[in-house]
Amino acid sequence: MIKYDDVGSLPLPDTVDREGFERAFVNFEGWALDIYRDLLELKIDAGVQVPCYPQVRDMNGQFLKILNDSESVEEPYLVHEDNAVLPEFEALEMLDLNLPKMKICVTGPLELSVSEFEGRIYSDIMMNIARSLNRFIRKAESLKGFDIEVISIDEPSLGTNPSLEFDKSTFIEALNIVADTDRKLQIHLHSPTFYETVCRAEKVDIIDIGAAATPEYLDSIDPEILERYEKGIRVGVSRTDALSLSAEFNEKYNVNVWTDESA
Repeated sequence: MIKYDDVGSLPLPDTVDREGFERAFVNFEGWALDIYRDLLELKIDAGVQVPCYPQVRDMNGQFLKILNDSESVEEPYLVHEDNAVLPEFEALEMLDLNLPKMKICVTGPLELSVSEFEGRIYSDIMMNIARSLNRFIRKAESLKGFDIEVISIDEPSLGTNPSLEFDKSTFIEALNIVADTDRKLQIHLHSPTFYETVCRAEKVDIIDIGAAATPEYLDSIDPEILERYEKGIRVGVSRTDALSLSAEFNEKYNVNVWTDESA
């Protein structure tokens, strides 16, 4: 049966200062939690059946802030199990909402390595990051107040960063470490370039290629390869990148949607 989920990110209201919001959110101040609740309810009211928690903070920073805290790790980039929890997950537990089954998204081990080391990949560090991500997932699974149906690993640099060099076998091993869970596991790619490599990760169930803006990406996917590795595929059917959409609309119709009320 087809179910509708989303990729997670939502912008904060224009009137909200991002730095002030982040300070308030990680301390669970009421006004910040109210914004978080409103964004989640927007998804649910729109008919998203398996909503991802609202990703209102930087996808790299939310993990690296913890992994760079010497009191939170037991060795470099390996988080203590007790500290492997994001405020976003704790907030879900605190909201006291009748939530549907949820989707959670974690930034992938390769992407966090790229962000932390300016594109250089250190295999031992990537493995510790992978173990940490699995601990974040297991901690989320243990929290009350919401149930997780699917987990997504987000790897945007994979296939979109032409200078990226990495050992494929090590990366596949890292993915399997992150994905060591009983939940369905997606991997979110922004390009089909390495989809066959990702298919070799035994514990990844679903290949998700961001194709709503570029549906021709799906032409690059060989169904026989998906069948060989017993993988499903997630299909994106809508977009929320308003700036890109408006630019395309302006160019096509020679208008400016931001200033021309008739547009």
